Amino acid sequence: KDFSCLETPLQAIAQKIKSRNNNDHDDSIALKYVKGCNIAGDDLDEIETATQVALDSDVVILFLGLDGSQESEGKDRYETTLPGLQMKLMNSVLKAAGPKTII
Repeated sequence: KDFSCLETPLQAIAQKIKSRNNNDHDDSIALKYVKGCNIAGDDLDEIETATQVALDSDVVILFLGLDGSQESEGKDRYETTLPGLQMKLMNSVLKAAGPKTII
């Protein structure tokens, strides 16, 4: 399926920041993006990077969840936990960033 016509949360946030920074504000906002982990993957490499970026940031927005490969009409899951390393990513980022995190 082609979802290229849909704006991702990252694209929407980047556009808002760009618009704000272009409107003569004294302080500009920098957007830092780290994938963290794949939805159902088991690669730990970017979790450490995401944790460090979270530690160094004023605000953290963390997107977690499922895609159609985990659950869809006629394809139910037996567990309601997040797949892959998402819980590890969330716990690591929350520990580093604390209350400045939006999930």
